[in-house]
Amino acid sequence: MAQTHRTRQDFVPTGAILIQPNDVNAEVYFYDDTKGRPCARVFKGRSIKPTLRCYYPSTESRDQNVERFLETVRNEQTAAQERNKERSKPHNLNVGDVLVSSWGWEQTNVDFYKVVTVVSKRTVEVVRIGTVEAEDEETKSLAMQGKKLPDDSTSTSRPSRHRVDMGNGEACITVGYRQFARPWNGKPVFYSSYA
Repeated sequence: MAQTHRTRQDFVPTGAILIQPNDVNAEVYFYDDTKGRPCARVFKGRSIKPTLRCYYPSTESRDQNVERFLETVRNEQTAAQERNKERSKPHNLNVGDVLVSSWGWEQTNVDFYKVVTVVSKRTVEVVRIGTVEAEDEETKSLAMQGKKLPDDSTSTSRPSRHRVDMGNGEACITVGYRQFARPWNGKPVFYSSYA
C-alpha cells in the first residue's frame, strides 16, 4: 500500500482564518469548532503538524494564550539565532594544538587529537595521537583507573577533517557518534577501564 505524505494544509480546519505574525516564524489559524468554541492551531517554522492545538472558553482567552505561546516561540527563535551566530565564529585552533575527548558508558575512555592543518576558519585536520600513563598519587593504588597524558610522538590514525563548532566560545569537533574533542587544558585526564 502506497504511503501518502501529509502537508500542513491537511491539518488546517476548513474555514480557518490565517494570521501570520511579522516578527516570528509561525502561522496561526483561528476558527470555531463544531460546538462553537473558539479554537487555535499554531504551526512553528516548517512543521507540518500543529505545535499548539486547543479550544478556549472565550476569544479573549484564546488571544491571550496564543500571544503567550508566540512570545515563547519568539524567545526560542532568538536564542537559536544567537547560538548559530556564536557557533559560526572563526575558530581559535592552531597547528600543534592538542584536543581531548573523554567518552564512554560503563567506562571512561580518553583519546587525544593533534591539529595538523588549519584548513579554513571553520575546518581543521587532526590525527589521533597516543597516550601515556600519568604518574598520579590519587589513582596510583586504584584498580582499572588512572590518568592519561597525550604522547604526540605516536600517531594512531590518518589525518581527518572536522568542522569546528565554537559553541560557548570554546572550539569543539565531533570525532565520533556522541564523541567530541575540546582543547586540552594541560592536566592529566581521568580514565577507567571495565575489564
